[in-house]
Amino acid sequence: MATASTLPGSHSSPLGLTSRAPPGVVASHPVSPVCPSSLQCSGSCGQGRTIRHVYCKTSDGRVVPESQCQMETKPLAIHPCGDKNCPAHWLAQDWERCNTTCGRGVKKRLVLCMELANGKPQTRSSPECGLAKKPPEESTCFERPCFKWYTSPWSEAA
Repeated sequence: MATASTLPGSHSSPLGLTSRAPPGVVASHPVSPVCPSSLQCSGSCGQGRTIRHVYCKTSDGRVVPESQCQMETKPLAIHPCGDKNCPAHWLAQDWERCNTTCGRGVKKRLVLCMELANGKPQTRSSPECGLAKKPPEESTCFERPCFKWYTSPWSEAA
């Protein structure tokens, strides 16, 4: 899948719009927010998805932790695809990492109401997708068990 970097200091929003980013940080995104017809689509209207990897990179091309890019401007990794015109439906992105390194935590994901209009993905209002059918945006997660500190008895002063 062809990708391009934005100009240094900016990166793409989920729908392909450009905005300012922290100095020296750019994001990879496709040249167009429209799903190229040459890509395989996983299904038809409401079911079809195309997937790409989204990285946070410095202006010299080093991949850095996502925390160094603005999460609100992170491009979508999963796009709807299918027929030229598809009605509004829920599109869930991948889960983010669990917010803890051990024990129970919470993981989140972006869930958008989207449609395809003339082959272009467009965000719609939540009621158009049916709020009762919306996939969860938060879930509990469990990382490895947390280890505990143990101490030996105090030694006597010499």
